[in-house]
Amino acid sequence: MKKLAFFLTAAIIALFPIVLTAKAAVPVYDTEERAATRQATVTHNKGYTVEYEDAVPLEDYTDDGKELTDGIYAPVIDYNNTDWIGANGWVGYRSESGEGSYSVTITVDIGYVAREIGQVFIRTMTERRISGLTPFISVKASVDGENFFTVGDLEVQNVENKRTEVLINRIQLEETFSARYIRVTFTQDAKYTTLTDEICVSAYGNIE
Repeated sequence: MKKLAFFLTAAIIALFPIVLTAKAAVPVYDTEERAATRQATVTHNKGYTVEYEDAVPLEDYTDDGKELTDGIYAPVIDYNNTDWIGANGWVGYRSESGEGSYSVTITVDIGYVAREIGQVFIRTMTERRISGLTPFISVKASVDGENFFTVGDLEVQNVENKRTEVLINRIQLEETFSARYIRVTFTQDAKYTTLTDEICVSAYGNIE
């Protein structure tokens, strides 16, 4: 019995330094290191909810509930080629009443509190043939799903004199934050439609 206890104690002592080493290996970045460090996507294949205010899905551009976080980018559009219409991952919204403005709010649940979130990436499309313009975009975040704080806003960035343009709307943060929920709100003039295909949030730390 004494020999068994001795061997068990020795085994525990032998394993203990390994645990400490594993914990110490978790990277902690300072500001300079962040600039040269690759971020990892924390919203890939995550679930989300959609709320409409005087808005409805755009016909032929409906969402299957996975399109906006599946990591698959819809093709860059050649306006001479209409094969993309109604397919290939673009999700669309329009005004229900046709008056004033409308908004669509998408809340992504990462599933855990991600640490050191440093970038929010949203892809939209300007498409003149269906009056598609990039909307005003507001991004908020929350740890508990109830109390949200503002991450940043993006002004309309529509390209003049082009019928079609894919736009990358990115918020690159100087200071990172922790959150489980990311809320993106599109606000658009009722005269125009909104087209988007991906919401991507990247973080430096605590990546699952």
